[in-house]
Amino acid sequence: MFVVLLALINLGLAALISYLCFNSNNTLFIVFIFIFFLGLILIEALIFFLIPFFAGINKPSSVENKTYKRGYRKLFTFYVRIVNALFGVKIITSGLDKIPDGPVIFIANHRSNMDPFIMEQVLYKKDMIFVAKKSLFNIPFFGRIINQVGFQRINSNFLIEKSPAEVLNDKRHDLIAIKNCIDLINEQGVSVSIYPEAMRNFQDKVLLEFKHGVFHIAKKTNVPIVVMSLKGTEDFKKNVLFKRHKVELKVLDVLYSDAYSNLANDEIATKLYDMIYEDIKDYYIEYEKNKRENK
Repeated sequence: MFVVLLALINLGLAALISYLCFNSNNTLFIVFIFIFFLGLILIEALIFFLIPFFAGINKPSSVENKTYKRGYRKLFTFYVRIVNALFGVKIITSGLDKIPDGPVIFIANHRSNMDPFIMEQVLYKKDMIFVAKKSLFNIPFFGRIINQVGFQRINSNFLIEKSPAEVLNDKRHDLIAIKNCIDLINEQGVSVSIYPEAMRNFQDKVLLEFKHGVFHIAKKTNVPIVVMSLKGTEDFKKNVLFKRHKVELKVLDVLYSDAYSNLANDEIATKLYDMIYEDIKDYYIEYEKNKRENK
């Protein structure tokens, strides 16, 4: 409704500007009006694409979508490219040739809201969904898109004190999300991207503990696990739109089912944790050191 109203207002402004221009002989005035209108459209576009990073709503979404929709995925990819361009993102990749054909499970560390946007731009050719925290589905426009793509929600806010009934309800919904991921892989050949830390890492740690439950998806589907690392996404909100942000996405290794089928979920988690930790530890130890020195 908001988008429709905004479009009607813009049409009205365009009609008014056309009328003023046709009835004016002042060239400078016409140029000024034209630049003003273009500037207004640009500001609206910036607000439209950046809202998801700085605003949300508390009203919970009750819409569930268990089907992967390529049309909405293309819309999401377009959205991602616009946002990455606005943030001046430069992505440096390595190891992409290791990614096998067909459905896989992507695993990576999680430092920023931008992490899925980096992965989406690089992996757009894969039919892929993300396991995302529930609050993202409540963001206007953005939440509707990812819901229709087929993203699965989990209740990852462990910092909020909850009643036993709320904890039980959260676990039930998380199990549904895991089952949906399994069905999407087995029935539609969709790849799934997961952040095993289950929340963004804002702590003075290189990597948070991995949650074991998500690896149930791998055990039930036997698809390859693609282990990735992300560096450079932690400071995107600094100098927004005025600084070029260099990000590194690296494929570390691929675990095929014969390498993890006999392992327990916690053993898989430990194996992947160590792999990512070893790759990113020097970068983030230096990052935390510089952050403390610059306080």
